[in-house]
Amino acid sequence: MKIRTGFVSNSSSASFIIKKYHLSEKQIDDIKKYLAEDNEDGWQTDEDEHIIEGWTSMDNDAFGEWLDKQEGIDRRAISIEGGG
Repeated sequence: MKIRTGFVSNSSSASFIIKKYHLSEKQIDDIKKYLAEDNEDGWQTDEDEHIIEGWTSMDNDAFGEWLDKQEGIDRRAISIEGGG
């Protein structure tokens, strides 16, 4: 298994886990809205009271680029796993 510290472009599969306790309610809502409405990247998601997790077998560049532009999200809160 490979553990990445950033998003993988042109990956055949990828996943992420975002710890909610690092985020504001607005940031959580924005992430869920992006993944629900702009889901042309094929992300599947799930969440519980502590985390938002997602996985895809498509290219995941768009979400990584979007997440990088969000103010105040501590990247240490995000664990990303991707394969080639």
